[in-house]
Amino acid sequence: MNISGVFAQVANKMRADMEAARSALSHAGLKGSAFEEAFRQFLRDYLPDNLDVSTGQLDSCGRMTRQLDVVISDRAKTPILYQSSQTRVIPIECVYAVIEVKAHLDTPELDNTLANMDSVRTLEKLAFEPEYPLIRTIDLYGQSTQIWPVMYFLFAFEGIDIQTIANNLAARRMSRPLNRRIDTICVLDQG
Repeated sequence: MNISGVFAQVANKMRADMEAARSALSHAGLKGSAFEEAFRQFLRDYLPDNLDVSTGQLDSCGRMTRQLDVVISDRAKTPILYQSSQTRVIPIECVYAVIEVKAHLDTPELDNTLANMDSVRTLEKLAFEPEYPLIRTIDLYGQSTQIWPVMYFLFAFEGIDIQTIANNLAARRMSRPLNRRIDTICVLDQG
């Protein structure tokens, strides 16, 4: 199998979906929603069926995040606290990852993403019981924990130079502990 060819075809389809929305829609908010939905559909097509892909907010004992573009959670174990179409409020304990989707990533959008990320990373997974008698720990971000933390990713269709993004993050890195940083950034046309 030519895996690079497969990735190139997927990238071309994502670009085509973005261009179709950009051509058909004039309202910036509607364009953004279309880009996000195209990305969510991409994930639904490629992720295993036991994972749910939605949008909405996360809850931890009444504390809520900001609006999140993509939430990946455990389909079998996630109670839905509220649902309207694909928008959901779900408990943070069932969430594996959050992905912010940007049409164009620049410094202000990066700042907005960091604020959204902070609204997620400050919540605690409190409703968790270890699976006795086996207690597993996960070493991540320089810490040991018994429950997988919420991973935080940023996907952009286009963006400023990737080195500029890296420099912007490096400038902020010193003030952020490991568990309060973005896990991965992907800009479709840059890497």
